[in-house]
Amino acid sequence: MPSARSIGDQPSTISHPTVGQLPQLPKLNLPKFQTIQYDPPESKLPYPTYWSDKGADTDTLLYEQIIQRDKINKFSLVRETNGYDPFSIYGFSNKEYISRLWHTLKYYQDLKNTRMKSITNTSQKISSASIWGNGYSGYGNGITNTTTRVIPQVEVDNRKHYLEDKLRVYKQAMSETTEELVPIRLEFDQDRDKFFLRDTLLWNKNDELIKIEEFVDDMMRDYRFEDSTREQHIDTICQSIQEQIQEFQGNPYLELNQDRLGGDDLRIRIKLDIVVGQNQLIDQFEWDISNSDNCPEEFAESMCQELELPGEFVTSIAHSIREQVHMYHKSLALLGYNFDGSVIEDDDIRSRMLPTITIDDVYRPAAESKVFTPNLLQISAAELERLDKDKDRDTRRKRRQGRSNRRGMLALTGTSTNSMSMNGAHNGAATGNASLLPSGEILLPDIADIPRTFRTPVPSTLMPGGVDVGPSVESYELRTTTTYKAKPDRPKPVPPPCYIIDHIPGHSLLLSIKVPKKEEAQEDFATMIEPNNSTNPMLPRPGSLKSRLNSNIRAGVTIPTGANPIGNHATTSSLNPTLPPAIPTGVAGKTVPVPTPPTLPSVAPHGSDRILSNNNGDINNNNNNT
Repeated sequence: MPSARSIGDQPSTISHPTVGQLPQLPKLNLPKFQTIQYDPPESKLPYPTYWSDKGADTDTLLYEQIIQRDKINKFSLVRETNGYDPFSIYGFSNKEYISRLWHTLKYYQDLKNTRMKSITNTSQKISSASIWGNGYSGYGNGITNTTTRVIPQVEVDNRKHYLEDKLRVYKQAMSETTEELVPIRLEFDQDRDKFFLRDTLLWNKNDELIKIEEFVDDMMRDYRFEDSTREQHIDTICQSIQEQIQEFQGNPYLELNQDRLGGDDLRIRIKLDIVVGQNQLIDQFEWDISNSDNCPEEFAESMCQELELPGEFVTSIAHSIREQVHMYHKSLALLGYNFDGSVIEDDDIRSRMLPTITIDDVYRPAAESKVFTPNLLQISAAELERLDKDKDRDTRRKRRQGRSNRRGMLALTGTSTNSMSMNGAHNGAATGNASLLPSGEILLPDIADIPRTFRTPVPSTLMPGGVDVGPSVESYELRTTTTYKAKPDRPKPVPPPCYIIDHIPGHSLLLSIKVPKKEEAQEDFATMIEPNNSTNPMLPRPGSLKSRLNSNIRAGVTIPTGANPIGNHATTSSLNPTLPPAIPTGVAGKTVPVPTPPTLPSVAPHGSDRILSNNNGDINNNNNNT
C-alpha cells in the first residue's frame, strides 16, 4: 500500500534528455534509378472526364482541408489586425440585418415622394429642385433649379434636331455593309460663282439616310448665308458634290484582298498644309496606300491629341490624307495596275514611291528630322490675306489646266486595254472616265501638286477657328485727352455746437457753445408754451415753461418786486387760479404778498429773451444773447 505522501506527489525536478541522448534516424538506402534519354510515352485517356470521375484519395482530401483552414485563418488574422466592418449596437444579428433593410426602404420611399412632388410641381409650372441630383454639374453647367424646358423639334431657323423617320434609320443600318468615305473639296470664287465658300468634308458613298440637298442647306445655314443666296446657290454646291462622288475611285485593296494582313509597302509621302483661322499646320509623314488597315481618322485624332489641336484640324487632316491616297489609287487604276504587289510601270508614280525600309535605314537621317516634324504657325492678318490670294491664284491656274488634272500622253494600246479589262470592278470607274476622253489620252490626277486646305471660318464665337460675327475687338479707335483742373480747396471743418476748448481737471473748464438763431429760438419757445388739449386752454402743458414756473413758485422761489418772468406781465396765481394769494418763501414764518394780476394775455415772447435761474432759485429776465 503506498504511503499518503506518495499519492498525488509530483517530483520537484524533471530531467530532460539531452541532445546526445536522442535516437538517431536510421539511414535509408536511396532507390535505384535509371536515366532515360527520351520522353516517356504519352497515354491517351479513355474518355475526357477520366480524372474527374475518380474519387479523391485521403492525401488529396487532407491537402484540401489544410488549404481551406489556412485560408480561414488568414482572413481571421486580417480582421483582427484591421478591425471589423462598422455595424450598429446589435452586432452581427438578424436585428441588424432588418434594421439595414428598413433604412434602405425608408430611403427609397423618401426618394419616391420627392420625385413625385417634383413632377407635380413641374406640371403646375412651379420651380422645383432637380430630382436626379446635380447631374452634369461640371464644365461650367451648374445647377438651374428651374422648370424643365422642353426643346421643340424645330428651332428658330427651322432646322430639325433629329431625324423623325426611324424606319429609314433601320433600313440604312441593315443595308449598309461597308463605309466608303469620299473626300469632297468645295472651292467657289466670288468672281466666277458669285459667292465665296471653301470647305472640305468626307461623304459616305453608301449612306442613303441623309440627302445631299438637306446637308448642303444645313451647311449654308451654319455659314450664315442669306435665304436668297442659299436658295440660289444650293444647286451649284450639290452638283459639285455629286460630280466628285461619281468620279471617286474606291480603294482597290478592300475589294481584292479583304482578308490580307498588311500591305505591299507602297509608301508615299503625305504633305499637310492646313490653315484654320490664324493657325497654319505644316507637316509630312509616310503612309502605306496598300494597307487597308490604316485609318486616317484614328491617325488624325491621335495626332491632334498629342499636339492639343481643336476638332477643325482633325477633320482637315483626315480629309487631306484620304484625298492624297485617292489620287494615287485613281492614277494606278487608270494606268491598269493590277494591285498585286508588282512593279509600277509609270515612271512618275514609281519615282514618288519611297524605297523599302531595311535594317540599316530604320532610323531617319538627322537632316530630314526637321522636315518630318509638325510645325504650328501663328500667322497675322496680313499673312493670312497673302495666303488667301495665293490660294485664289492656284485655283485659277488649276482651272485653266483642266480641273486640277495633268494630261498624260498614254496610248490606249491593246496591252493596256487588256490589263484594264482584267482588273474588273475596281477599274469600272476608270474605264468609264477614259472612254469620255479622246483616243490616246488619259487624264491623271496631278499628284505633284498637293492642294492646300484653306477653310472658310465658321461664324461662331465658341468654335476654334471661327470668326466673330460681331464687331471686331480691334475695330475701336483709341483717343486720349488730357485736361488739367485746379484742385478745389478743402472745406473748412464745421465745429460741433458744443465742444471743449480747454480743460484743466479740478481747476477750470472752457467751453464753446453755439447759440441758435432768432427764428429757431422763437420756434423753441413757442413749443415750450404750447397749450394742452384739455378743457381749459390756459392750463400749462406738462414740461412747458409755465409748468416749470409754477413748480418753482410752489417750491418757495422768491420773486423780486418788479421782476417779470415773462415779458412785462406778472405771472403768479393767474397761471394757476387755485393758488392762494400768499406764496410761502424759502424762509420759515415769512410770506411775500403778491397782488392778483389781470388775466394773462397772449404771450409773444421775444426771441432774445432768456430765463436764467441761479443756485438760490431766483428767476431773472435777461434780454441779451448770451
